[in-house]
Amino acid sequence: MQKGFAPILIVLLIAVLAIGGYFVYTNYSNNEIKTSQNVQTTQTPTPTAKLESTSSATPLTIKVVFEKHITQLMSIPGVVGGGIGECQGKSCIKVFVKTADQATLTKVPNSLEGYKVEIEETGEIHPL
Repeated sequence: MQKGFAPILIVLLIAVLAIGGYFVYTNYSNNEIKTSQNVQTTQTPTPTAKLESTSSATPLTIKVVFEKHITQLMSIPGVVGGGIGECQGKSCIKVFVKTADQATLTKVPNSLEGYKVEIEETGEIHPL
């Protein structure tokens, strides 16, 4: 009885797709874990850090600017988090504060390296 190579090829194709899908998923999951770990490690405040709004010859991406300044932003009393968002149709850096009191507002810069900084009052943020 001659069955041919078609069933064998179909099984091999399914196996290759499954293995490829596994590697793609694993790589995606590892990137998500690294991102989560980066967010957790960037929230270590350094009280002596000084925030400066500097400009460079080559414009940096907002992600690079955010990662460069988040530790300094988190060291400001009353700041409970930060992120990248949209402000009036443009990318901006969001700074989340417990309360938007004058003491906190004056310490958060209006912009960082050309990107607008927007303050958002969120209250206390607790991990789940």
